[in-house]
Amino acid sequence: MTTMGDDDQQHPHWSDQPSTAAERAAGEREAERPRSPLATLATRMADVSPAWAAVTLAADDAPDGSIDVGSRDRTIGVESIREGWLLHRGASRLAAAASPDLSLLVGDWCYAAGLCEITDHGSLDDVATLARLVADVSARAGESVDALDDRWSDATAEMASRVG
Repeated sequence: MTTMGDDDQQHPHWSDQPSTAAERAAGEREAERPRSPLATLATRMADVSPAWAAVTLAADDAPDGSIDVGSRDRTIGVESIREGWLLHRGASRLAAAASPDLSLLVGDWCYAAGLCEITDHGSLDDVATLARLVADVSARAGESVDALDDRWSDATAEMASRVG
């Protein structure tokens, strides 16, 4: 597998070594018990800013279902990208109370955070698969989110087939 980021550097906002009391507290909350990828994403979103925390579901209230692409980190990346797309569509699973402007901003952050996760733990092929997927589902703005689930399933099955 071709990996990106061969230097294994962590992104500062997701570092294993928290630098502030808030980051340490967030890490302790995340480490308290195993969380679903969506619960982890909800915690990370809420930790970005008070405005985001006000509209993001508590991690304990996050839905359990996640798309499995073979590793927890890659799954968090895909779920972040999917949540970004859903926020842009006004159909968020984690921040349903967000205004349209905040949804756009948080959605952009989710896209970027997801791509960081995929570049750290996935492959160039994963990035290409996700780029094709996002272009495809974004071009189908008139279709319902549910009608596009098969496209997400196909892309993530392709990614999962490359693990191992």
